[in-house]
Amino acid sequence: MHITFRDIESSPPVQARIGDEVDKLERFHPNIISCRVVIERPHRHHHKGNLFHTSIFITVPGDDVEVNKDHGERHEYEDVYVSIRGAFDEARRRLDAHRDLRRRDVKRKAAPPHGAIERLFPDHGFIRTADGLHKALRR
Repeated sequence: MHITFRDIESSPPVQARIGDEVDKLERFHPNIISCRVVIERPHRHHHKGNLFHTSIFITVPGDDVEVNKDHGERHEYEDVYVSIRGAFDEARRRLDAHRDLRRRDVKRKAAPPHGAIERLFPDHGFIRTADGLHKALRR
């Protein structure tokens, strides 16, 4: 784990909170190779509070997961701990999606049934499907 502070002073309580969040991630995703967290306050020119921004860069086998979400002007992000929690919540979602994709647990949409009309009568018909079966149609 590596933590970088930009435009703000380093803080032991903030570092401890990030350490706790990384520990939680590792409990559910033990294959994390590295985690880099950047805490910054990029909007220093605002008159109504300064918003914090937390970016997370996680390396897992075969891929990198990056959380670098813009929160816009949402004032709850004036609290550094809210910014950290939001970023780690998003990191958990992305790691879950990555894990499911690696396991091939992603839900796939079923293809709609289709076939070719074989014979058509006024009140019914037959369809040839890909598996070669004939199915009767009713009107």
